[in-house]
Amino acid sequence: METQKNKWFKSAVHGGLSLIVAFHLFCVLLVPAGNNYIGWLVAPYVEPYVRMLAIGSTWGFFSPDPGPPPLVIEFEAIADTGAQIRTGRWPDQQDRLFFRERKTWRVTLSRWLSMTPNAGEQMLGPFLCRENPGSFQIRMWALEFGTPSLLDVRDGKRQVGDEVEQQRRYLGMTYCPRGDEEKTQARTTDIGTSNPERSGT
Repeated sequence: METQKNKWFKSAVHGGLSLIVAFHLFCVLLVPAGNNYIGWLVAPYVEPYVRMLAIGSTWGFFSPDPGPPPLVIEFEAIADTGAQIRTGRWPDQQDRLFFRERKTWRVTLSRWLSMTPNAGEQMLGPFLCRENPGSFQIRMWALEFGTPSLLDVRDGKRQVGDEVEQQRRYLGMTYCPRGDEEKTQARTTDIGTSNPERSGT
């Protein structure tokens, strides 16, 4: 027969595991929208656990109309003569599909490209070369806008997507393949030597 001591031990283990699971679920539910009074109260106890497991991502949504993305990749297509072929932004502002999953994916990718060294040159540059025939090089910048607060929008001081508080940061330059090189990946240059703003061009 099971002794009283064993029953107590099993109860303690079950209770401890239940508390751990409950605490974990509480953190998972709290962290994405933790900018509130409850999040402020429990932050000293929750933050170490959240940081250890890297589950500190936030939703950061703006309801009911989130507006355009606050960060885009600005690009300039240049011909071999030095003439400007086209300027634009990626992703564009058009919603081409009803469910917008491609638009959402591109907004997320543009943020990743702006944060990862040389990612714009190696990934987005070759794509823009194909989208702009006749280009010799593609220059890219990360263009970020300050997001208005809920109170500023409510009071009419700001509008969603008004593109104020701009921060423009150079990402890099991609040389487009020519002739026999069209089947190869576009050559990229080092960001430290290809920056036209530093070289004065």
